[in-house]
Amino acid sequence: KVMWQLVAGGVGIILMLVVLAVWSTVRRKPNKPKEAGEHTQAEQAHKESRRPLKHHRHLLPRERPTHPLLLASWKGHTGDAMGVSWSPDGHCVASVSEDRTVRVWSVGAKGTDNKNPRSLRIATEYDHGTAIAFSHDSRYIVLGMERSKNLLFYLLQRGKDGKVAASKAHEFASGHNPMSTIIAVAMASTDKFVLSATDDTEIRIFTPKGDRLAVVDTKQIRNKSVVLSPNGKFFSAACFTADVKVWEVLFKKDNSFDKCSKVMDLKGHKGQLAALDFSVDSKRMFTLSKAGAMKLWNLDVRYQVYEDPELLHEHQLPTSFVKATLSKDARCVVGVSQEGALYFVSLDTGEVLDKVDAVHVGNLSDLCFSPDGRLATSSLDRVIRLWDVPSGPSGSEAQQRGRE
Repeated sequence: KVMWQLVAGGVGIILMLVVLAVWSTVRRKPNKPKEAGEHTQAEQAHKESRRPLKHHRHLLPRERPTHPLLLASWKGHTGDAMGVSWSPDGHCVASVSEDRTVRVWSVGAKGTDNKNPRSLRIATEYDHGTAIAFSHDSRYIVLGMERSKNLLFYLLQRGKDGKVAASKAHEFASGHNPMSTIIAVAMASTDKFVLSATDDTEIRIFTPKGDRLAVVDTKQIRNKSVVLSPNGKFFSAACFTADVKVWEVLFKKDNSFDKCSKVMDLKGHKGQLAALDFSVDSKRMFTLSKAGAMKLWNLDVRYQVYEDPELLHEHQLPTSFVKATLSKDARCVVGVSQEGALYFVSLDTGEVLDKVDAVHVGNLSDLCFSPDGRLATSSLDRVIRLWDVPSGPSGSEAQQRGRE
């Protein structure tokens, strides 16, 4: 009995499938021939899937930056360019990249053609630098390395033919937190110490041979920018808070290290700092907040008897900034806005002299001034760019050059 029930159920299922198949055949309409340019729904969906999505457009190549102030674009790095530094003698620009190389570009004098400069490639095996700086005599470059957190030094020598050669001088461990990134390195003009700073709250001072002299905790959540004064005496940090502190590195009469102590506070900003920098004589400092408040300070005070730095003037700029640098003559500040534009601003008047919207295809990673007033920028688009600076009160010279 059970067997006959199973057989009957199987026959019923088969008959139902046959009926459905016949019905679908009868209901099916004949396909029209596909006209030229017409796609089936599946083909159209496949075609749409191959198109770049709207929210991925920032990954696509954008229009090549052009501007009257743009002097040259240097290509050679195959990875993101992380930092750039101009030698104090003005003859070289050094850039460091994630491709584990350093490029030293030989630069001609202002007014000469630097579109295709001679460059030296230095390979940094198994690691890449995240910060770079020249020594005051332009003979050495120092790198802050990403994986090892070491400080790596190269000696540069220029031959009779004008070519630059490099050899590894020495290397030592910084002792920074392995999870942090070195954002700044500097060699004092006195040749007495080397500074390195990370993106947490730590700044370390070493002898040139690598002996640790001091560790400073800024206690301001995160370091965004750390600068050393040209006289090799002070350093300061732009941090996540509004406070600006200046430290002094002191040595005894016999040139042995004495101490590193906070000597000045610059108060007045209401929001976090974006950048700061010293003037060439180390007597003044400019500070710029993320919200665009720019201030100029006089540091030539009797701080030993607790005299506060003098605020010379302040200006509110029309946008917010992520980083900035000061020209060597302390007349022009170049700031990078959150949108990635370059703003050339008069330090004295606060007037925007010029603006460059299309600076790089990728995010701008670093910028620095030459002694004669040119600007170098590095970017995650792997390109180093050289810029002129507007000389007139409204950039009229650059605009006229662009029309010509």
